[in-house]
Amino acid sequence: MGTQTTPSLGVGPVLVAFVFAVALAVGQVGSQIQFVNRRPSAVVAAGGGPGVPVSEPVYPPQPYSFGYDNVDEYGTQSFHKEESDANNVKTGSYGYRDANGTFRKVTYVADADGFRATVDMNEPGTVTGHTADAVFSSKQAQHLGVAKAASGPAPAYAVPVQAPFSQGRPTRVIFTN
Repeated sequence: MGTQTTPSLGVGPVLVAFVFAVALAVGQVGSQIQFVNRRPSAVVAAGGGPGVPVSEPVYPPQPYSFGYDNVDEYGTQSFHKEESDANNVKTGSYGYRDANGTFRKVTYVADADGFRATVDMNEPGTVTGHTADAVFSSKQAQHLGVAKAASGPAPAYAVPVQAPFSQGRPTRVIFTN
């Protein structure tokens, strides 16, 4: 009246069979992948190979809208707003205005006809005109005064001084106070 045991194959042979099946499957699929610049670009139909065109998917334009408006600790405002429609036309504007009242605002359209911009500004030294399909509209600056200086300790720094040249040894930079 002994206990009857069934012989067990163990994990080893089952694992080897699984690895072999995966390697065989990868070998079959791997021969159907076309590589462009050493990266797979698309799976080609069985029997395909070099010279068979690979078509990339074409997605319709996705309308979106985004923007930001930020003012830093010195009173400088920076902003950007853009929208895109179902026809892939992008319209928007971006720019800045500092605490002195100096500003620049770029309003643009980007579509099938290209990128077109109008720049409104009052920066010193600018004039109204046309450059590279952009319209520049310059106004006289009306400064509001001098911006308040940042508070806090002055930055500490040292001017680098080059060490004398020495034959066969690298040159060192010495910092002095």
